[in-house]
Amino acid sequence: MNNEYELPQELREIELWDELEEYKYILFHSMEGKAGRDYLQKRGIKIDTAKFWNLGYCPMNFIPSCISNERVNECKKLQGRLIIPIRDQNGKLITISGRSINDEIKPKYIHYKFPARRILYGLYENRSEIRKKNICVITEGQLDVISAWQANFPVVVSSFGAHAGEAHLAIASRYTSNIYFAYDSDHAGKNGLDMVKKFKTYGDVNIHLCYNFLPKEEDIDSFLKNHTGKQLYEHIVNCEINNMNWKLKYEKNMKTETTTLQGIKDKEIRKLQYIEELKKEGKWIEEKKRTNKNDLIIK
Repeated sequence: MNNEYELPQELREIELWDELEEYKYILFHSMEGKAGRDYLQKRGIKIDTAKFWNLGYCPMNFIPSCISNERVNECKKLQGRLIIPIRDQNGKLITISGRSINDEIKPKYIHYKFPARRILYGLYENRSEIRKKNICVITEGQLDVISAWQANFPVVVSSFGAHAGEAHLAIASRYTSNIYFAYDSDHAGKNGLDMVKKFKTYGDVNIHLCYNFLPKEEDIDSFLKNHTGKQLYEHIVNCEINNMNWKLKYEKNMKTETTTLQGIKDKEIRKLQYIEELKKEGKWIEEKKRTNKNDLIIK
């Protein structure tokens, strides 16, 4: 990817923390960080939220004092950006990401190279609530994760765009058996959901694909500017994820040979069985929404 910049192999995690601490100090304690603070205010992100997520800011023409001469050009890529540290599910700081604070700085996100297909942003911070509530929502953007946490819905993680892979599913399944893919309602988001349908296996996890759960012009972050975390949850579960869930199961299990009369008959019998299961599951979901919906909302 053209927006990834490789860290020298000898750079250790402690050096990333040193770099991050300088960005954090600027954001919260210096005049140079005003542009970053203004951006947070514009996005509706509270200072306490920014501190919890260890956000920082890199001003234009700023190079952290801990950066070696060999990495100066690399660090320039973060200038004029909100700094977002990326940790793996064990809490290890593996890279630093930068989000542009205006449309003039391209691309929108940039980061040092890391194994994005094996990392879910926000999983470490939200892991306890994901386990407790037995639900994980995988979305695209890092600010979507932060906004959801701030809105008291701390079960959202990011796959760094609509690019979920089977490794993401495997990692998330260690914490929950219910995974919702809630990508943006645009072409890229739809393609991302379609790719999930092509996974070789889902294991024992219940997969829900949330097609068009928000208007095309909105994402989770923008939606939460005028809605609550509870309303976000309702939008997710009220889309036709139940039908899609059973459609996926049907597609993956209907492998009977259909070139013989018996094969065709067997397939039709199993089809009817799946329809009955779909009806039962739909009834269960409706009952659960009436009686236990609040169980999945963080108090």
